Amino acid sequence: MDNMFDDTIKKLETEDFIKENLQELDKIFKLIPKDANLYYRRGALYAQIEEYRKAIDDLTKAIELDPNMVEAYKIRGNIYNVLQKYHKSIRDFSKAIKLNQNDVEIYRERGIAYYATKQYIKAIADFTKTIELDPLNAEAYFGLGNVYKVTKQYDKAINSFSKAVEIDPKFFEAYIIRANTYSELKQYDKAIADYNKAIEIEPKEPSVYILRGVMYNELKQYDKVVEDYTKLIELDPKEPDFYHYRGVAYYNLKEYEKAIADLTEAIELDPNFGYAYLTRGLAYKKLGLEDKAQKDFEMYEKLKEE
Repeated sequence: MDNMFDDTIKKLETEDFIKENLQELDKIFKLIPKDANLYYRRGALYAQIEEYRKAIDDLTKAIELDPNMVEAYKIRGNIYNVLQKYHKSIRDFSKAIKLNQNDVEIYRERGIAYYATKQYIKAIADFTKTIELDPLNAEAYFGLGNVYKVTKQYDKAINSFSKAVEIDPKFFEAYIIRANTYSELKQYDKAIADYNKAIEIEPKEPSVYILRGVMYNELKQYDKVVEDYTKLIELDPKEPDFYHYRGVAYYNLKEYEKAIADLTEAIELDPNFGYAYLTRGLAYKKLGLEDKAQKDFEMYEKLKEE
């Protein structure tokens, strides 16, 4: 908690510092109104505090005054990537590359834009070029892995993700996507190993427990599914899905009373949770509580019709 508080303070201090710089630049603009470097500096500062419209306006002005300003194209391209205006970012990055063919970041960022627009051959070329210029660029290997994964070149994808985590052992996203790749190949044990590593890095990220729970379910290790959803409930005790899926796991373990307790909690949190009624009805049926089971089945059908 202390680290989170410290990070927040640092961010606020940074934003205050940037805003002070912006105020100083505004004063200078009154004296020197047509200076490309001033527009570039102000645009870069606006980008840092995510005032993207103002940043684009200033960077565009900088480029008009100095059409060979590589950094202005680069930062404007990065903003367009953030805004998912990929065709514009590709245009900016391509112009920047013409002006400077050895900037690692430009190739990598253009590769991201090509990937986002499904221009996979071009994306591979850009990520490969990034790696040629910087063989220890983990982000480039990660980008390459994503392209290979989406094009179903799974061995190449796994090799790329493996290289990324070799370079950066704390690369959370690379473990997740490599695990997802193993999952698609039904190599569930390897997927679980990667999810375990991701949890070591980000122990409070709910999505990883959900993904690992799916793997345990595929392996019919329902006790492990219970453990993961118990952790998820600790992280968010008001999420009905977590009680529902733990209830399903208890049902599969034939622990019907526990299943009913969890499914009841899911229904209390979300009275329109149809599948929770269905599964609870099945649990009641297993315990011979036919009347209760029938009421839940009827409620499930009613909600399904709605």
